[in-house]
Amino acid sequence: MYVSAVVGGPGYAPRPYGPLPLPTSGAEIPTARGSYIASDGPEPQGYMFDGSPVTTTESMPSATPTTAVPLDQDTNPTGSTTTTATAPTQLQLEGNLGAPVDLWDTDWPSGGYYWTVVPVEADSPGALTASVAVPGSAANVTTLPVAGAYQFAPGDIVLVGTTGNQETETVTASTVTTLTFATTLKFAHAPGEAVIRTGGNLQYRDLELPQDVCAAGRVMRFGKDSEPSLTAAGQLFASGLSSSGKLVSAYSTSKFYGYPLVAWTPALGAYAYEVQWSKTRYPFKPEPDPQNGNALGTMTFATSTVLPLPPGTWYYRVRGFNVSLRTGSQEMSWSDPAKIVVAKPKFKVVGGK
Repeated sequence: MYVSAVVGGPGYAPRPYGPLPLPTSGAEIPTARGSYIASDGPEPQGYMFDGSPVTTTESMPSATPTTAVPLDQDTNPTGSTTTTATAPTQLQLEGNLGAPVDLWDTDWPSGGYYWTVVPVEADSPGALTASVAVPGSAANVTTLPVAGAYQFAPGDIVLVGTTGNQETETVTASTVTTLTFATTLKFAHAPGEAVIRTGGNLQYRDLELPQDVCAAGRVMRFGKDSEPSLTAAGQLFASGLSSSGKLVSAYSTSKFYGYPLVAWTPALGAYAYEVQWSKTRYPFKPEPDPQNGNALGTMTFATSTVLPLPPGTWYYRVRGFNVSLRTGSQEMSWSDPAKIVVAKPKFKVVGGK
């Protein structure tokens, strides 16, 4: 399920580098309403109507980019020569790639997504009492096991312990069972000791469950279809040597001698491309690339590559990879297979004295 960040207007667009830093106190709300929040989050902790915590998609860590030819159902090696179990890494990416906020194609209208909008209120939580959970905590640590820790939120001020070892801490993160504090605990705390919040920062709570909203009919459907790369427009986007040794394009020849250079149009959202080639158009059975550890194809950042094809009739196809999709599922649509012919060399015997 895709969960957006909280928005204050009637429109939404994903922010791959984090949600907006919404107000954490009631006094900050008028200021936020009268200004333009330009920087990214973090967003205060949100909760569903049933009290369970919400993790927005925009707050997720970056997906792991695909840097080697994947082995999936669409690259079935049946009928091909032996391939390696794991293709070698061909690409390297660095830096913050952003959260995986994009959606997969759905082959619309046969497939699609359903979306709805849930109202959210900013709630200032009242007093809350919990207790230290087993096994307790030592001194000089920043985490504390707490029963029902999900009820706390970053920014909450809590009192931990009893008379003699009570101390004040600021919550920086919470899970179902653990609180994380801004500073280390000065004392050890045993199971059963009190953890008290007298009041806390604003929390953003859904006023309805998404299931109830959809059941009431307040739901819409949409699909997504990415335009695949094009490998031809009348003639192939290809060039290479002719049988007579001239550098030509597919506009002037239907055959190439040696390894041809093929190109394709960029795919919107793609950061890299995979190219495969087969001896048959259908079924398309990708052949191994001896220059890439016998992987079933090759990867590139560019929109062109040289195909290591021996003489014969071949079919090749291209697809993009979108780093804004989830890890392991970043493939985009394949292009239509394109036909290319690699000719054998021609020799001429020249007589002489």
